[in-house]
Amino acid sequence: MVTALVPYKRVDQAIAACASLGRSLKIVGEGPERKSLMDLSRRLGAPPVEFLGFVSDEELLTMYGRARGLIFPGVEDFGLVPLEAIAALQKAIVRFEARQFSDRELRMRASQFTREQFTRKFQAILRRAIGDQKGHQPVCA
Repeated sequence: MVTALVPYKRVDQAIAACASLGRSLKIVGEGPERKSLMDLSRRLGAPPVEFLGFVSDEELLTMYGRARGLIFPGVEDFGLVPLEAIAALQKAIVRFEARQFSDRELRMRASQFTREQFTRKFQAILRRAIGDQKGHQPVCA
């Protein structure tokens, strides 16, 4: 998570969901709720919840690149909705972790978006557009 540690960011929901699944969590950010969120993670017996505070932009980019996912729970009213949101968040975490990514397939897909591919496709579109305009008189001279 990357967020301010304030109540409406619902960091508590992410901690509860990860604790119930036995997953670790890294939290980047600071705020007035830090102590209470640390207490919550201890009460829940959560696996490692790391409160990293502020990090540099470079560190943050590295963390995004290495993360298995980014958790960003929404604002909910108190009652059954937060409990349902935690359950939905748990299901989403489990579904995401179950996904398999093939390096070969990812590289093949990424190769479709090279600069050369873009240039070739863009030039083809321009040639078609110019070809469609041949023989037509411009509306404005």
